[in-house]
Amino acid sequence: MKVLFDAVAMGDLDTVKELLSQGCNWNSMMDGKSLGDVALENGCMQVYDFLVQEGARTEFLLNILTINQSADISNKDYLDSKLEITESRILDEEQNGVMMGWEEPLMKEHAKVICSRKGN
Repeated sequence: MKVLFDAVAMGDLDTVKELLSQGCNWNSMMDGKSLGDVALENGCMQVYDFLVQEGARTEFLLNILTINQSADISNKDYLDSKLEITESRILDEEQNGVMMGWEEPLMKEHAKVICSRKGN
């Protein structure tokens, strides 16, 4: 995993793509930082943009794969689940990233679109 973080820090997009294709996770964490955090800190915007796109693709695929499966968790259980919220991230009970600080620009754009359509 350190190799992936090093490639992100150096802005080596080809290596990042290769490592992700070999099974590394786009949402990996190390020393409390996500890959997106490292990309932003080092000004590697091409890698950052790729990670955002990879995250979106992954979420869409997961949604498609699970859309026809019944959920094992009720909405109430989901809403009652414990989160760890800090200034720069939100983690679930298993320390998986729910929302990371580097996603803030994306969320601001979403909010702009939602508000411009009066919530739709």
